[in-house]
Amino acid sequence: MKFTYDFFESIILIDSTLTKEKFLEFTGATSGYALDMFSRIFDSITSELIDLEKQFKEYYAFEYITMERFLFRKFNLESEDIDKIMREKKINPHCIIYKKRDYAYGNAGLDQFAFSEPMYERIFKILLMKEINHEN
Repeated sequence: MKFTYDFFESIILIDSTLTKEKFLEFTGATSGYALDMFSRIFDSITSELIDLEKQFKEYYAFEYITMERFLFRKFNLESEDIDKIMREKKINPHCIIYKKRDYAYGNAGLDQFAFSEPMYERIFKILLMKEINHEN
């Protein structure tokens, strides 16, 4: 899930156990152009991520009390979007809520492609590692 909250700034959920190797394995890219492209897509998505859950706990919990309030007041997210984020977080407890600067990687085309309508669902299935069963 990706929610834009400011000009080229987004909130994104990514499974904490996702690595570049796992990402590439899920894409099926093993060589050539596909491997290069999906490697760059992963780098683009994960470039300069900030763990908002950690940031909330360390610096903002005393001020905002809940993660929901933090997302609402600090990032001005819509209540419906916050509900979606928190529902997805509950379903996928291994996910981390990150802040992302869109296009921080330097190739806007990669982000546009990765989050385009035909790719959005596929990319997030991988980012949330929906096919993996985690053990607690």
